[in-house]
Amino acid sequence: MMVSQSSSWMIAYDMRIGYNTPMSSVLILSAAGISTLIASFLLWREVIKGHEMGSQAVGVISATALSLLILTYAGFTLGIISHRGIEGTLLSSVIATTWFVQGIYLLGLLKHGLRGLGLFLLPITALALLISAFLPHEEVIYWIPTSSLLDTGHLLISLIAYALMTIAALHAVMYLLVDRMLKRKKISLLMQSMPSLFDMETYMCAQLLWAVVLLGISILSGLLWQWVDFHHFALLSHKVLLAFFAFIILLTVVLKRKRAGWYGRRTSQMILGAYALLLLAYFGVKIIHSFTG
Repeated sequence: MMVSQSSSWMIAYDMRIGYNTPMSSVLILSAAGISTLIASFLLWREVIKGHEMGSQAVGVISATALSLLILTYAGFTLGIISHRGIEGTLLSSVIATTWFVQGIYLLGLLKHGLRGLGLFLLPITALALLISAFLPHEEVIYWIPTSSLLDTGHLLISLIAYALMTIAALHAVMYLLVDRMLKRKKISLLMQSMPSLFDMETYMCAQLLWAVVLLGISILSGLLWQWVDFHHFALLSHKVLLAFFAFIILLTVVLKRKRAGWYGRRTSQMILGAYALLLLAYFGVKIIHSFTG
């Protein structure tokens, strides 16, 4: 997200009174995590057995769709979405980001079929859900108001940009892994289940281009939001600076690919570096705040 927690987009706050009980969070997020683990298990079982992953497409789609439904239910049942706006806590951030990531992945499944991405994406999102279920619950709730198109648009664009960058980063990891295996001439079952390097680079760069566009819009809309609501820019906020540095890195990658022919390995490394900055910009600080109060 673009705007700083202390002065900008966290406009209102309230004490947690009890409708968001820790037990309900544990049960709902655990259910979503287990459903995602089932989808992951179906994929990895076929890889270990040396079978085609396409045979498990229905099961993976069903389990992923179930996880999405549970996360949607969590958004309303846990009070994350209400008349006040959207709850700005680590828990709500994990739920929202995972929802978008799994939603984009599900659309890809329906359009392209199983292509290896789920081998990494599904275990990671399952782990994130299971860990977040047991994180300390924040005593003070900050609310992100969604009363205007500018507020809501900035929030949604930022979340989609994060989701696309997550998938692009996973494709970058896959590319580097397969490239390393090929150079060492290690043809494993895992590598055989992956798309070709050309296909992975194509998907990765398509996601990168959209992420750059959306991240740029997110930065501009965040600054506009600050000016409209507070008549100043929090340019020295850690979130603004880290998001801006990540945007510059990603924009450089896009331009270098067109002008200087950056391909494959270097592009993957730059994407992972920018993604690390985005993680620090939001989730890193959120995790620290959840433990330190």
